[in-house]
Amino acid sequence: GKNGMVAVAAGTYVENLRMTSEHSGVQLAGRCMELVTIDGSEGDEEDYTEGSGIFLHGGITTTWALSGVTVTAAPLIGILQYRGTLTLDRVAVNDNEWPWLEPC
Repeated sequence: GKNGMVAVAAGTYVENLRMTSEHSGVQLAGRCMELVTIDGSEGDEEDYTEGSGIFLHGGITTTWALSGVTVTAAPLIGILQYRGTLTLDRVAVNDNEWPWLEPC
């Protein structure tokens, strides 16, 4: 729904999240980024909408907020946003694959 808060308990969640303009105003709030992990490792490496740890697709007025989470292990992109406004607070994005970039 709109304008809700999803409080996420400590743990590792193996999933690829998708939020759209229908979720405008939703705040995803983890306990803290050291204890809450979104593990996108089971995502589809051929489809960026399913291969991102978190995929956000909204309209011009769509808003989301993420706090207290780490996004890791996605086969493509950690967080991919298309339109809308995303507010981040205490969010880590690491060890995701971006196959079009050469490693450092």
